[in-house]
Amino acid sequence: QATGPYQDKLKSVLLDRDRGLTGLAIRNKRPFYVNGLDRNLHSSFNGVLDKTIGQQTRSLLCMPLQVNREIIGVLEIVNKKTGGFSLQDLKAARFIAQLGSAAIHRAKLYQEHNLFIFILLNTLANAIEAKDPNTRGHTARVRRYSLMIASRLGLSRKDIRVLELAATLHDLGKIAVPEAILKKPDKLSKEEFAQIKLHPRQGAEML
Repeated sequence: QATGPYQDKLKSVLLDRDRGLTGLAIRNKRPFYVNGLDRNLHSSFNGVLDKTIGQQTRSLLCMPLQVNREIIGVLEIVNKKTGGFSLQDLKAARFIAQLGSAAIHRAKLYQEHNLFIFILLNTLANAIEAKDPNTRGHTARVRRYSLMIASRLGLSRKDIRVLELAATLHDLGKIAVPEAILKKPDKLSKEEFAQIKLHPRQGAEML
């Protein structure tokens, strides 16, 4: 994801993790800085970003982002405003990289957790529909239409996420309804229909 004045151009750029100065930082798992690139090109400098955004890199600091000794990215600081990079800059960049690595790692864990929850809830929804073959595909349709309406209403990402989960679990209470009632081919009795109508409340209590 790219942000800033060059975000549209940068979105089309894919960097090879095995090439360039970024690749060098990944392979060696060590930070470094290079000054004077506008005068003497480094053998590993390929200038892909310079060509994309029309700038000239004069100095570059590369700091690997590591979590449990695994490289998850590289922090690059380009063109120091005054002079070249120094060991002091390297120390400051290391501190920033530690914070960034921790933040990225937490975000990744959060995404994996959300994916696990989503898969778990979909499995549960499929199990519910398996009890009632007459409504097979119903949950997916409810979720799809709910998200379409939410998009038209301009709801926030957080509200859309909550709505998606609610649509997936809206029939959860059917687990408490006897299969004999769910699969009954004939018209339901008043008592049976009353039991069916309890499933929203039973689902809410389960949650």
